[in-house]
Amino acid sequence: MIWCRSNIIRTIALPYYYSTLRKLRMIGFILKKIISQCFVPFNISLACLTLGWLMSRLHLSTKGNTLILFGIICLYFFSTPWTANHLLIPLESRYPNSTLINDPNVSKIVVLGGGLPETLLEKKPFKLSTASHERLIQGITVYQALRHNNQKATLILSGGNPYHSKEPEAKQLKEEAMTLGIPEKDILIESTSKDTAEEAHKLLPVLNTQPFYLVTSASHLPRAMKLFQHAGMNPIATPCNYLTNRVRWWTNWLPRSNQLGKSQAALHEYLGMLWAKLNRLL
Repeated sequence: MIWCRSNIIRTIALPYYYSTLRKLRMIGFILKKIISQCFVPFNISLACLTLGWLMSRLHLSTKGNTLILFGIICLYFFSTPWTANHLLIPLESRYPNSTLINDPNVSKIVVLGGGLPETLLEKKPFKLSTASHERLIQGITVYQALRHNNQKATLILSGGNPYHSKEPEAKQLKEEAMTLGIPEKDILIESTSKDTAEEAHKLLPVLNTQPFYLVTSASHLPRAMKLFQHAGMNPIATPCNYLTNRVRWWTNWLPRSNQLGKSQAALHEYLGMLWAKLNRLL
């Protein structure tokens, strides 16, 4: 009788439990993405402009004009190099450029995926996003430096596809790395994670407490370092893909579309840190 009950639990209850858990995690992931979109400067500006216009049409001109003005100011402010740089500098200056450690035990290089590009027409040579490509190049640079010093080196490429609409990012990174001359035997992939916190959790059995090079964008590195350290690992910061740039003083206040994207990237990191703290991941 006891054996029968345990068998029922194993065959029915446990699969249902894990299936429900996966669904709840996916709901949490989607909810996080929706909330983050509410703090995108362009979305805030668009919402204010639209709501302000509607209120003006409903004879609430004072409140409507105020919202329209706020939307214009918000869009302008976050589109300037001054704002983008001031949001990014505290993130990108946290860890200086890394140097190789003369220790044969430090042989693993973890490259975090930077997201898949949302393209309607997928072209084979350009599957990776700009961030992913720069992270991969930095990881390969560290790999080649270790091999040049006659050290062992393993490239660990991480990144899934949370929406299951394309091939996991880690597999695409692996294809690109092999195209650039990295032997397949020196590449490991983690292709099931949806975000940085999951990457840290899933890579823990592979990395344990041994030091390793953690390669990611400079603005993403502070959050990634804390998440991996919180998981009990010992990452060595290896930044790349810097977004801050030096501009002439008189162009600091000239709005540009690419600066709006940089402001959004910085705000995404600050919101990610806040979300992790609320979930006690940092």
